[in-house]
Amino acid sequence: MNKLKICALLIISGFLFSIAGVASASGFSLPTFGNSPKVQPPATQNQPDATQMQTKLIQDFVVGQKSVLVAQSDIANALGNKDLAAKLTAEVSTLSAAPTQADLGRVMASSKGADEQNEKDMASEKKLTADAHANMGKAIPEYLLGVGELIRLRPDFQNFLKQATQELSSSPMTALTLKSKLAEGMYIADNAPGYTESLAQTASGFITYAKGNNISVPKNATALLSGLQ
Repeated sequence: MNKLKICALLIISGFLFSIAGVASASGFSLPTFGNSPKVQPPATQNQPDATQMQTKLIQDFVVGQKSVLVAQSDIANALGNKDLAAKLTAEVSTLSAAPTQADLGRVMASSKGADEQNEKDMASEKKLTADAHANMGKAIPEYLLGVGELIRLRPDFQNFLKQATQELSSSPMTALTLKSKLAEGMYIADNAPGYTESLAQTASGFITYAKGNNISVPKNATALLSGLQ
């Protein structure tokens, strides 16, 4: 009887080892018990962390912001404000793909100041030369496209903030270090919604100015700003 039991155990053991081999070769895993580590699902493993999200968010923001700066410079030039145009062109050159928080604050302030000055110059109702009229016809659509690019990033701002908040709350021991690493992303995510709203309001004013001066704007100009709604 003992020999029969031993034979039966050997057969069962061999069967289990063969199953394990097939499962391993096929990419499957057998259930684990007790304190065995749990394997995270692929979706969780592939989810970008806040640092990765910050890198892409900043890169996309810089692309859209440069488009806005170029258009603002062209508008200032068409309105005869050469100094402002030169200042904005310099901002484009100095804005890197990995700006610091100070860089971001400076460029947002410069951009808002440029909009205020351009609006003031437009309100003076100074007659445009033929060349200025043509340049404005190119610059205003460029501005609308740049603002549209930034507005479309608003869901990304929110997603980054959510992910960053989760990581900071789940790692209290390293929260200060992580917060420092995410400073630029947090700054953009906190300030960009209000900033893009201001740009959109200016863009609406530019559309009105263009129509009042027989300057062509894209037929979908208003739709470009619909991401704000």
